[in-house]
Amino acid sequence: MQSGMDMFSGILRKVMGRNKAIDDAIGDDEKAMLEGTLDELSKSLEGAMEGIDPDQRDALMAQFEDGLAETFAELGPQIKQGNDELLDQARNLLAKWRRRVALTGQEVSFDVLNDFTAERDAVEAEGKSYKKVDKEMKRLLKQDEKSRTLLIKALEQTDDADLLQTIRALLDDGADPNQRSFLMDAPLAYAYERHRFDAMQMLVEAGADPDAVGWGPLQVAIAWGTIEDVEAALPSDLLMRPDEEKNTAAELAALVGDAEKTKLVMAAQLEASGADGAEAGDALHTAIESGDVEVVAALLGADVSVDAENQWGQSPVWTAANMHHIDVLGLLLQHDPDMSDVDDIAAYQDDPAAKLTDDGTPEVVVVARMLVEAGWDPAQLDSLNADQMRFVTGACLIPEQTVTAEDFNSQSVPRYGSGNPEKVDHPFLREMIRTGKSGYAGLQDYGPEEDKKAFPRPATWSFDRFGRTTTRLPDGRWVQIAGEHEDSYDPDFNIYNDVVVHDGMGGVEVFTYPDKAFPPTDFHTATLLEDSILIIGSLGYQQDRRVGETQVLRLNLSDFSISKVETTGDAPGWISRHEAVLEDDRIVVSGGKIQTARDYEDFNGRYALYLGDMRWEDLSTG
Repeated sequence: MQSGMDMFSGILRKVMGRNKAIDDAIGDDEKAMLEGTLDELSKSLEGAMEGIDPDQRDALMAQFEDGLAETFAELGPQIKQGNDELLDQARNLLAKWRRRVALTGQEVSFDVLNDFTAERDAVEAEGKSYKKVDKEMKRLLKQDEKSRTLLIKALEQTDDADLLQTIRALLDDGADPNQRSFLMDAPLAYAYERHRFDAMQMLVEAGADPDAVGWGPLQVAIAWGTIEDVEAALPSDLLMRPDEEKNTAAELAALVGDAEKTKLVMAAQLEASGADGAEAGDALHTAIESGDVEVVAALLGADVSVDAENQWGQSPVWTAANMHHIDVLGLLLQHDPDMSDVDDIAAYQDDPAAKLTDDGTPEVVVVARMLVEAGWDPAQLDSLNADQMRFVTGACLIPEQTVTAEDFNSQSVPRYGSGNPEKVDHPFLREMIRTGKSGYAGLQDYGPEEDKKAFPRPATWSFDRFGRTTTRLPDGRWVQIAGEHEDSYDPDFNIYNDVVVHDGMGGVEVFTYPDKAFPPTDFHTATLLEDSILIIGSLGYQQDRRVGETQVLRLNLSDFSISKVETTGDAPGWISRHEAVLEDDRIVVSGGKIQTARDYEDFNGRYALYLGDMRWEDLSTG
């Protein structure tokens, strides 16, 4: 019999081979990562797969194949776009390095060194894959590493505290501050990469040429001069030119952290470019990344727009929120910024809940509260960042729970409630809500060894879900309704029918229901009314979908009971993944998907549910 690894890898190759576009979209690194994941999965299933009935095993593998194909179909374009961007960056860097290799040993200016247009065209024309481009870059980088001087190595490797003393000693021993590496990087470039302006100053005073990093008198004045020195250096033909770190003069001033110089240089840059402030985003984002409130205020005072995007199209609020610079975020929010692109609030944080304010609150929670109070809708969180909702609701503030083996055995399997509602309060559930762990992670962390190896096995309860709704109540509580975990081929696949209520401060209540009162529901909408939440639509399990009907349920906020809402009129059908908008006395639903007798199809209709008599009306035919 094939081993688990052979079967899973075979399915991976088969699914990717069906669609050349998807196959091309998945790079070698991604393939290796996927195969590594499948290898770990197969190791945990190897013993159980041997004893399983062949027909059942084949059915399970077929489910896995279908689910994998669906996942690749959804993610393939995104992966391809990411790989295309990575390849473009690699081509650009390779072209730059080829240019520099061709100039090795020559005395060249910054402009000549960084003019690699012809080389870029040549690399593009070669049509090399990322793998081949990367191979050449690694070869050049290896030669460069061998060529680096003691001064360069010190600038790369010395601890911050010892850097100046080490550089001083090397310069006193005769180290050349202008000796470049194989790829024509000067020592000054290494100091600049670390943003050690004091080390750069020491090198310049020892004879290093500032032109090595694209600096002229203006940049030198910004880094080490007075405001009068900066004024004297203006106007400058280097005002708009990006330097070695791709900073314009205004961005450099923001990086240095001098508000007065930043405002002066930015005003000159705006005058020179004729811009209205929208093109000055990179300088604003540089100041935001540094957490410098004074410089950010200076830039806003110089008429830089609070919505000025950086080179990646991100807004200032996005940057401040993700850097968790609370004071800067507060300043930006005072200027009524556009927050429509804030789809992530922890992009640069490995463990967002671990970084605390002075009063012990996770910074990410403070950021989320500030955004919500300013009108941000947390539903904007990208699907890949849905787990960040626990920072919004305060779930991450739930005290850490001690979960025993007995707790796991009695609480880990999803179950329906016995009352409408039944309130449950268990350590395992609270810990899974606090951490947002997957069912698999919960099993590995708390389950017995025999359960980890069992296959098939019961699903493990998880609060890591998609197709769930999160609604904020006027009193500050958050209500999260149902949702699903994993895809149908996964052992932990489950569509839930529970309601979880957070007080925003780490308090949590979990309500479960009989499936007849609240069927397993996902990809629905939740519309807040005065005393209830109206739950419209669902995807649900295949066997529960009622073609032509529309599921409408009411969650009573006084006791959290759920009741079915009887509706009349022309209902849209079994809709899911749709939008619902409250308009006066009606809820208008549109978009998403609909289950028909033929297939699961796009839903192009627009329907209104009138709240007075719970009557549906088809607006798309009017």
